[in-house]
Amino acid sequence: SSSSSSSGGASGANPAKKKRKRCGVCVPCKRLINCGVCSSCRNRKTGHQICKFRKCEELKKKPGTSLERTPVPSAEAFRWFF
Repeated sequence: SSSSSSSGGASGANPAKKKRKRCGVCVPCKRLINCGVCSSCRNRKTGHQICKFRKCEELKKKPGTSLERTPVPSAEAFRWFF
């Protein structure tokens, strides 16, 4: 009787979805110490969030947004329709 249930929770739920990582080059990524005053730092024992001043700028963006999207062209681009 061996238990083969996974105790990882969300880690094995969707193997196709990759975990996003910090860029390492923005100002918050280069910050080495926590501020000690934000809500994440004060709730360090109970929460698992990183310090607000150390949160990567890339991770603040929505995962679905990419740089490949182009803005909607102006009406002048569709001038040839009329």
